Amino acid sequence: MLNNSFARPGSGRLLRSAPVLAALAVLLLALPFIHSFDQARFLVLLGISLAGMGWLGGMSARLFRLEVLIASPALFTRILLGQVTLVVLWLALSPLTLLWSRGLGLSHGLPLAIMGLMVGTLWWRRAQLTAWKHRISRVDGVWLLIALLAAMVLLKAGTHYSLRAGALGLDTHQHIAFALDQFTAGYPKLSAGHTLWLEKYPKMLHVLAALWAWPGFGLHIGPFLKIQPVLQATLAIFAIAEVVLLWMRHRQLSVPMSRAWAVMVVVVLGYCILRGTSFLYPVDDLNSTGRLAAISTLLFPVLCVMLCWLEPAKSGRPWMLAWLSLPLAGAMAAKLNPSLAIGFVSFAVPAWMLLMLPLWFRVDGLRGKLALPLLGLLAGGVPGVLLLVTDPYYLQLLAEALPVVRQFVEQTLGLRLLVAPAELGRSSTEIIDRLFQVLPWELWYGPQPSMGGQYLPDSQQVIAHTLLPLTRPLAMFTFLVGLAMLTIAPAAIRSRRAFGLLVIAQLALAVALAVALRVSNIATLTLGHDTLEASLLTTYTQRYIGLLTMYAVFLQWILMLATLVMTVDAGLQSRMPRLLQGRTTDLVGRCAMAVAALAVVASFISIDIKGVTPADQGWTYPINESDVRAFQAAERALPDDAVVLAPAYAIVLNGREDWVLPSMYVTPYLPFAHRDYLFNVRLGSGYGFFAKDLRSMFCRSQVQQTREILRRAGVTHLLVHRWEGQGDERALDGQYCLTGYRQLGATGKPVATGPDGLVFYRLDP
Repeated sequence: MLNNSFARPGSGRLLRSAPVLAALAVLLLALPFIHSFDQARFLVLLGISLAGMGWLGGMSARLFRLEVLIASPALFTRILLGQVTLVVLWLALSPLTLLWSRGLGLSHGLPLAIMGLMVGTLWWRRAQLTAWKHRISRVDGVWLLIALLAAMVLLKAGTHYSLRAGALGLDTHQHIAFALDQFTAGYPKLSAGHTLWLEKYPKMLHVLAALWAWPGFGLHIGPFLKIQPVLQATLAIFAIAEVVLLWMRHRQLSVPMSRAWAVMVVVVLGYCILRGTSFLYPVDDLNSTGRLAAISTLLFPVLCVMLCWLEPAKSGRPWMLAWLSLPLAGAMAAKLNPSLAIGFVSFAVPAWMLLMLPLWFRVDGLRGKLALPLLGLLAGGVPGVLLLVTDPYYLQLLAEALPVVRQFVEQTLGLRLLVAPAELGRSSTEIIDRLFQVLPWELWYGPQPSMGGQYLPDSQQVIAHTLLPLTRPLAMFTFLVGLAMLTIAPAAIRSRRAFGLLVIAQLALAVALAVALRVSNIATLTLGHDTLEASLLTTYTQRYIGLLTMYAVFLQWILMLATLVMTVDAGLQSRMPRLLQGRTTDLVGRCAMAVAALAVVASFISIDIKGVTPADQGWTYPINESDVRAFQAAERALPDDAVVLAPAYAIVLNGREDWVLPSMYVTPYLPFAHRDYLFNVRLGSGYGFFAKDLRSMFCRSQVQQTREILRRAGVTHLLVHRWEGQGDERALDGQYCLTGYRQLGATGKPVATGPDGLVFYRLDP
């Protein structure tokens, strides 16, 4: 019976042509966005990766017996489930990829392992492919309309963040270097670049980018990383929308009203994506990319609990999935960035608990209330712990705290620890005392935000001035309507039990965001900025509240429209059922979906993304695809083991972070570089040098000491920006701070010449 609720009767004749028609439709939609072959190739690779994730998600759905999901066309729910499954499989297959890469000295261990996994499961479940094609041919317009909006988002973002949009600076080039390093290794790599240093940086973002980039065997690793914030948010938002639609269909929502809901959702979300929020470009330059890409991880436990709401109370495996998702997602969030541990505990956990509580009372016996939850926590906790202990950042923290771990890292693994000088901060006793001073102030005596300002705070990511003032009262109104439908509505409406999930989900989202806001304020006031770690935790925890608000606006509108539509549908079915069955109603619904589809396509084609421009950020410089190719051609003239001294400068951010930033003319090319560049630009031979080292080496008259440091670092070449009309002699008269290029050993003619006046010289320090 479930299959029929998603099908169009009489559409079986499209069985053979449906995949071809779907591919042709996607191609036609992509044509307005594609300006180069590389963009088209990246979109093809992204499509293959999406299909692979969806296939693995379908396998996981069968493993956990998510019957409603299996019988539905919910693509993005499958993809999100498949992504988490692939992370666990990547961890489980690490011994094989380690043996392949380190033991046998072979390359491409990660993509070959995933390809083998895909081919093996496709052969094993080949009969399922026929059923999959049959299901595609019978998908109705509601699902297609929602998928159309998501496809337009990914097409627009995919082309924007492809090779053509290369003018990104700051730490983006480092993230790409990390992702490429992780992809090449294929297993949880602990060392930095080609060194024996234990890397002190969390690597979940780079694991995700590497897993998504498997179809191209590492090709376009930069675009795969840069698209992660938009990709992960799209998966999370549309997966929640699919589950809400499944819930409404499961509660006998009529076809005309489901079409009305889809039209309204597509129009509202399309407006929010293009005009209402900074969804497509959440932060200038994608600074803090790991945090930007975290919303799917934070919402994954919530999604699993919502899937459990769709299944019968006696379903054991969905119940266990709801429990194991919590520790697994918590580990993934902490592995994305330590500051997200606060966001996970304050946002994801309260939302998960509120959604879980009614289900916990629904199950019977010790098996459901105790045994399966404990088994689920254990099943999710084991890979979660393994994810953290195999992450170089957390292994470094353990090694600093525990001598036995440090001995294991140094003697067994053969790695060196980069131990920074300890900063004196508050002791644990002082922190506890400070916490008890902060709590009364934050919760009672201090300035209190309005009720709407707590469950939907102000956010710089919400750029439409009327969006938050409109969403706040409407969210409260629909929540009260949902409560009324559960309590004082006629018995025929209450018996459908159609509003339970919607009301609880709205409450969970509002409470979770309010708790996250309060916890971020408490953390900021308690930890302060005494140390760099405390400064980073509090700064980025506060910044993430704005992102959570932006994504909460999308989720609130999905739930609000669902409540309104279910209310109208319940009234019509009880009072005027014939109105929902007439041909006129059917025709109006189809026309409305067609108009909404045309509006979405036209809007996404005509409206551009506001990205980074040189006027916005001083370190960026606009380049195009031909410039990237010219730079890579110049790099090919260098030896494979070349280490290049790149022009950079020191800067202090947030009053604490001592950073090295590449110069404006070099920055946009570094995400696509194929050599090692010194001063933590592209990690490798340059690891371990920071801004203070740059100032010490070049801003003091210590040429011999500087040349000795460069020799130990293996520097072989110098990258110089040569002004138009400037000769080699004049270019080599340049200097770093007080140290000239010739003093460092730069002589002769250029080894290679790149675009925008970038020239490579031989350097003999």
